[in-house]
This record gives sequence, structure tokens and C-alpha cells, in this order.
Amino acid sequence: MLDNFTLDSSQQTYLTNIAPAFISSLSRSLSNAVNNRLPVNFTKAEVPSGASKFIRSRDSITVIYNTNGISASGELDIDIGAE
Repeated sequence: MLDNFTLDSSQQTYLTNIAPAFISSLSRSLSNAVNNRLPVNFTKAEVPSGASKFIRSRDSITVIYNTNGISASGELDIDIGAE
């Protein structure tokens, strides 16, 4: 990440402290969307009460395997907010 973006120390700390399970889940969803050329929608959203920053992902991706191969449909929504 640091090779591609200039981040201050608080941004680096925030990214370092994101739960590995969340990163894993989001990376799987993003990989499915990109590999299958599905829409990925980024939205700047209002920060929920009690939080200073947040990331929320929702996907409606359906992957189907049959004798013709793999096909996918749907999209990935990523909401990002910060005070």
C-alpha cells in the first residue's frame, strides 16, 4: 500500500488495524467482481454514530459453474466514510 499511496501516520494506523477477517472478505468480493468485470460502486457515506471512520461492503454476486464454465452476475457496493 505504501508503495502506491502517500498516507499519514493516522491513516497507516487505521489500515493496519482493520480486522483481517474483514480484509479477507472484502478482497474475495472485490476479486470476484474484478475478475468477472462486474460493477464496483464506491460511495462516500455518512459516518454511523459512535464511529470516526468506517467501511461497509455489500455484494449481490452470484457465481455459477456448469459444463459451459463459470459465469457471474451482480455487483459490489463499498461505502466509505470519515469525519
